[in-house]
Amino acid sequence: MLAITENLNDWPVAEYKFDGQQTKEDIEYLVDCWDAIAHRETTFVFITKINTFKPEIAHVKPLARWAIDHMDLLKKYCRGNAIVSDRAMAAQLLLNSFLILAPLPYPTTIFGLEEDAKAWADSRLAAP
Repeated sequence: MLAITENLNDWPVAEYKFDGQQTKEDIEYLVDCWDAIAHRETTFVFITKINTFKPEIAHVKPLARWAIDHMDLLKKYCRGNAIVSDRAMAAQLLLNSFLILAPLPYPTTIFGLEEDAKAWADSRLAAP
């Protein structure tokens, strides 16, 4: 069973849940998911729910590499990423480690409540 799950039921919201110790296979799965979304060539927003995540540079690097390789698509179609975590400090450290490797062309905000993240995501999709 994967420690990362994808939910596209509320498209154009792409929701990812990190729950459990991620493996190389989880990260490869996430890269495949992101690749499919970016190539839809339509506006979207990420909601990333972090329940359990142990950041390892071996996992962050391929995600950052993917973002760098797809920066043009992200600039054009991604409106933002709402991160949901009850551990704001840990989420901020994770985000900072990613942004050092791959500065993102869209806003990313950390929320303690899923409802707040969803409201923010909706507002990003509605923005011109």
